[in-house]
Amino acid sequence: VCYDRAAREIGELTGQRFDTIHIIGGGSNADFLNRLTAERTGKKVLAGPGEATAIGNIGAQMIRDGVFTSLQEFRRGVGESFDVRKY
Repeated sequence: VCYDRAAREIGELTGQRFDTIHIIGGGSNADFLNRLTAERTGKKVLAGPGEATAIGNIGAQMIRDGVFTSLQEFRRGVGESFDVRKY
Protein backbone atom coordinates (compact mmCIF):
# COMPACT_ATOMS: atom_id res chain seq x y z
CA VAL A 1 0.00 0.00 0.00
CA CYS A 2 2.84 2.40 0.85
CA TYR A 3 4.65 1.74 -2.44
CA ASP A 4 1.39 2.29 -4.33
CA ARG A 5 0.71 5.56 -2.52
CA ALA A 6 4.30 6.79 -3.02
CA ALA A 7 4.26 5.90 -6.73
CA ARG A 8 1.01 7.82 -7.22
CA GLU A 9 2.33 10.84 -5.30
CA ILE A 10 5.55 10.89 -7.34
CA GLY A 11 3.51 10.77 -10.53
CA GLU A 12 1.31 13.64 -9.38
CA LEU A 13 4.27 15.77 -8.27
CA THR A 14 6.32 15.23 -11.42
CA GLY A 15 3.53 15.00 -13.96
CA GLN A 16 5.13 11.81 -15.27
CA ARG A 17 3.92 8.23 -15.34
CA PHE A 18 6.30 5.50 -14.26
CA ASP A 19 5.67 1.87 -15.18
CA THR A 20 8.56 0.31 -13.24
CA ILE A 21 9.64 0.30 -9.60
CA HIS A 22 13.30 -0.50 -8.89
CA ILE A 23 14.01 -2.03 -5.49
CA ILE A 24 17.68 -2.31 -4.55
CA GLY A 25 19.62 -3.20 -1.44
CA GLY A 26 18.41 -5.57 1.23
CA GLY A 27 14.73 -5.02 0.41
CA SER A 28 15.30 -6.54 -3.01
CA ASN A 29 15.67 -9.94 -1.29
CA ALA A 30 12.10 -9.83 0.08
CA ASP A 31 10.45 -11.97 -2.60
CA PHE A 32 6.97 -11.90 -1.04
CA LEU A 33 7.01 -8.11 -0.59
CA ASN A 34 8.24 -7.58 -4.15
CA ARG A 35 5.45 -9.78 -5.54
CA LEU A 36 2.86 -7.92 -3.46
CA THR A 37 4.27 -4.59 -4.64
CA ALA A 38 3.90 -5.61 -8.28
CA GLU A 39 0.36 -6.88 -7.70
CA ARG A 40 -0.79 -3.86 -5.69
CA THR A 41 0.73 -1.18 -7.92
CA GLY A 42 0.18 -2.89 -11.28
CA LYS A 43 3.75 -1.90 -12.12
CA LYS A 44 6.74 -3.98 -13.13
CA VAL A 45 9.10 -4.46 -10.16
CA LEU A 46 12.83 -4.99 -10.74
CA ALA A 47 14.57 -6.22 -7.59
CA GLY A 48 18.34 -6.26 -7.09
CA PRO A 49 21.19 -6.15 -6.66
CA GLY A 50 21.10 -6.76 -2.93
CA GLU A 51 24.49 -5.17 -2.22
CA ALA A 52 23.73 -1.89 -3.99
CA THR A 53 25.64 0.35 -1.57
CA ALA A 54 28.89 -1.58 -1.90
CA ILE A 55 28.50 -1.91 -5.68
CA GLY A 56 27.85 1.82 -6.01
CA ASN A 57 30.91 2.64 -3.92
CA ILE A 58 33.13 0.39 -6.02
CA GLY A 59 31.57 1.82 -9.19
CA ALA A 60 32.36 5.40 -8.18
CA GLN A 61 35.98 4.41 -7.60
CA MET A 62 36.16 2.55 -10.92
CA ILE A 63 34.73 5.54 -12.80
CA ARG A 64 37.29 7.79 -11.09
CA ASP A 65 40.11 5.40 -12.05
CA GLY A 66 38.95 5.24 -15.68
CA VAL A 67 37.86 1.59 -15.64
CA PHE A 68 34.44 2.85 -16.75
CA THR A 69 34.22 5.98 -18.87
CA SER A 70 30.77 7.04 -17.67
CA LEU A 71 27.97 6.33 -15.23
CA GLN A 72 25.96 4.82 -18.09
CA GLU A 73 28.77 2.38 -18.88
CA PHE A 74 28.99 1.39 -15.22
CA ARG A 75 25.22 0.83 -15.06
CA ARG A 76 25.41 -1.45 -18.10
CA GLY A 77 28.19 -3.40 -16.38
CA VAL A 78 26.12 -3.80 -13.23
CA GLY A 79 23.13 -4.93 -15.28
CA GLU A 80 25.25 -7.58 -17.00
CA SER A 81 26.96 -8.75 -13.80
CA PHE A 82 24.22 -9.07 -11.18
CA ASP A 83 20.88 -10.82 -11.12
CA VAL A 84 17.81 -8.62 -11.14
CA ARG A 85 14.53 -10.40 -10.53
CA LYS A 86 11.45 -9.28 -12.44
CA TYR A 87 7.96 -9.30 -10.96
